[in-house]
Amino acid sequence: MNLQSDSEGVTGVITFREEEDNGALMKAREIAEFVICSLILSTNIGLSLEDIWINGKVGDPRQDNTREVFDFARVMDNATVQAIMEKGGLDTSAKYLAEFRKLSDREREYATRVLKWYSKGAMENDPVDQFIDWYLSLEILGEYGYPTCSPTQRVRKIVAGLKGTIKIDGKRLTEFRGALFHSGRREDEAREYCSGLGAIILNGVREMM
Repeated sequence: MNLQSDSEGVTGVITFREEEDNGALMKAREIAEFVICSLILSTNIGLSLEDIWINGKVGDPRQDNTREVFDFARVMDNATVQAIMEKGGLDTSAKYLAEFRKLSDREREYATRVLKWYSKGAMENDPVDQFIDWYLSLEILGEYGYPTCSPTQRVRKIVAGLKGTIKIDGKRLTEFRGALFHSGRREDEAREYCSGLGAIILNGVREMM
């Protein structure tokens, strides 16, 4: 596997053995998700899977059914690409990738779901939309960590047990979430919470490893 960054984004090339193109596409998508999750954890930047293309057979298919898959994580944002390079994301993500692949199926499923909503929120410009996306991430973390508790209690326990950039009161957080859907836009409060929720979410995934 090879990761690189250029003016159009972060791209990757994976080469592996697979007899059918459909099987190769499924396998490539799984590996690409692992890589993207690893990049998110190493940079704190929101990323999403954009394209997966199959580049046919490489070598003699009678001897090894090898497929090359490329351009699986394109990010059309030069500022994001530069930030990833400055943070050393293409290098430090290798550590997280190795850890991510050691997770159980259940752990990987939850980690991937959490990071998808984290990424969606990280790419939002609206603080209310970002808060809603990140609150969903917290609910998924809570479902993983405290399956027998109510959704509200799960979020409160997650916030109490994980460190962020600022201290957040879990009870006040869940009450704000409920009020947000009844009292309209409260951008200042949403922005205040979002300044600390991102770190809590990422630390929650890191603690699975």
